[in-house]
Amino acid sequence: GATGPTVNRTVTVGQGPIQTVTAGLAGIIASSVGGNGGQGGDAYGNIPGAAGGAAGAGGNVTLNNAATINTTGLGSHGIFAQSRSGAGGAGGTGFIAGAGGGGGAAGQGGTVHVTNSGIITTHNDGASGIMAQSLGGAAGGGGSSYGIISTAGGGSAGGNGGSVTVDHSGSITTDGAWAHGVVAQSVGGSGGSAGTAVGLVAFGDSGAAGGSGGAAAIFARSGSTTTTHGANSHGLFAQSIGGGGGSGGTSVGLATFGSGGASGGGGSTAQITVEGGARVTTTGTGAHAVFAQSVGGGGGNAGTSIGAVTLGGSGQSGGAAGAVTV
Repeated sequence: GATGPTVNRTVTVGQGPIQTVTAGLAGIIASSVGGNGGQGGDAYGNIPGAAGGAAGAGGNVTLNNAATINTTGLGSHGIFAQSRSGAGGAGGTGFIAGAGGGGGAAGQGGTVHVTNSGIITTHNDGASGIMAQSLGGAAGGGGSSYGIISTAGGGSAGGNGGSVTVDHSGSITTDGAWAHGVVAQSVGGSGGSAGTAVGLVAFGDSGAAGGSGGAAAIFARSGSTTTTHGANSHGLFAQSIGGGGGSGGTSVGLATFGSGGASGGGGSTAQITVEGGARVTTTGTGAHAVFAQSVGGGGGNAGTSIGAVTLGGSGQSGGAAGAVTV
């Protein structure tokens, strides 16, 4: 898949006010998305299936806003800034005596940097003032194999999320439930799972590791205001999450050899800085003024092995969380 473009935009006071009324339509959208990898072709005979194609990475996104923004639709953020990788392609299937193809490599999420000095107001559920995120791509799964002696294809590692930074010196107000003031989020992609092997003798392959979450940071500058009125609507929410590890493939035959899962990706740092003179106010149930979180991804499961003689695989550990600073 192709790499997403680099995005660098400035929205001035004079380009506002900006207003949207449609559900899911943000006031400003700055997005760079990589393309998905293609699926590998199947093969017959003593030829392995083709590997899946590699995904394109998300490009870097930079947005500077000074305009006034008002949204009324369900899920309509004031600003939506995103870098997202494509997904790796699945490996092709091998028949008769061919092994399954390997999963395509995932791409990485790019960096996202949002600076806001404008006035942002949202009036519906799920509509955050600023939603900034970087998403690593999911890896391609391994291809399956069906034959006398079959060997499944392995998955590829998930893509890493890029760093996300929001620098807020303006005014943000949200009225709906689950409508946060500022969200900075980086998420690693899931690792690819191995394919299935079916034959007289079947060899499983292993899953691959999840991608790591990138650093997430929010800076509320002196003089800024952030106010949320809905339930579960945090004022400032920084989050880094590792992707889950891929699972081992299933093996079915007279003699089968199991495969292992892979480890989850780690979460990175989550940081929130509130300068003196900045105000963060929440009034809804379950709404924290400041919420910083780092979460490691879950480990992959071992593959299933079914046969007269079987050898199992093992699962793997989850990823580690990163440091949290408030």
